[in-house]
Amino acid sequence: MRPTLRLLFVLLSFLATPLLASAQLTVTGRITDPDGRGITGAQVLIEGTTIGTAADNDGTYRLVVPLPRAGIILLVRALGYRPMRQALTQTAGSMTQDFRLTRDVLRLGEIVVTSSRAETERSTLGATIATVSGSEIAQANTPQLDAAHRVGAHRQLVEAQREDRVRL
Repeated sequence: MRPTLRLLFVLLSFLATPLLASAQLTVTGRITDPDGRGITGAQVLIEGTTIGTAADNDGTYRLVVPLPRAGIILLVRALGYRPMRQALTQTAGSMTQDFRLTRDVLRLGEIVVTSSRAETERSTLGATIATVSGSEIAQANTPQLDAAHRVGAHRQLVEAQREDRVRL
């Protein structure tokens, strides 16, 4: 009787495999800005998990949800845009979900990118370092963020040169 149970188990496993494989949801779509242009590199995530993907050059994405359930929330975010959430009601098959993100340039947090294995003095770095606060941007009275950054970076460069003269 044991060989019969094993055979039954193997047969049930083969029959159940397609059912388990079909228990997934494929979400495709396009992420655009207010002008309808695709947002490259926008992130599409299942909120609260590590499952996600990034949009390609024209803003299109494809996300496979392995075990979908009703109420899953898709979180879409991109640098310089407000994040957007959308609850999914479909639990199997495929669906299209497009997103149009709104700009949120003034609420950008400070972005710091570093890469160093050893402690290095700021003066020996081969890169430009600039910090511009929100109040400096407001005082710069410029309509564009990059122009305000140039004003703040120039001010810091002048201050650094003054400090070097004082140290010498």
